[in-house]
Amino acid sequence: MIIRDSESSYESAAKSVKSALLNAGFPAPSGPNTIAHDETIKTAFSLFPSLSKSRQNGTLEDLYIKNLCEDNHDQIVDSINSFLGDLKEKGRSFRWLHKSKIHTYFSVTDDFVSMKIGQATEAGAFDFACAEMNALKELLTDIAT
Repeated sequence: MIIRDSESSYESAAKSVKSALLNAGFPAPSGPNTIAHDETIKTAFSLFPSLSKSRQNGTLEDLYIKNLCEDNHDQIVDSINSFLGDLKEKGRSFRWLHKSKIHTYFSVTDDFVSMKIGQATEAGAFDFACAEMNALKELLTDIAT
């Protein structure tokens, strides 16, 4: 089972994973959230942020910022997007905008300030009952049986 960011191209990420599996001698699924198998092994892969067959560009951080546990987090995320947009207009560049968004959120949230994403995960920042996680859980169950 492989899980990776789709980043700027869902199609390129899927093609890259399939190619790597084939080059390593493993069966390659036709696409994300599909299982391939031969007589000895099953393989599957999923791509952040959708963790499904839904073609979305993005990263783990994009999934996480969308599924924060805090009530009314959408308003905070809108303000963060506005703030970062203002900085971009003033010439500030963000090499990893997805990371800047999530860490800005952590910085303005007392419970998670100065935490890394793994620490915030352990501290309960994110909703793992979201649809994307359910799709991943289903795939993991399917590959295990």
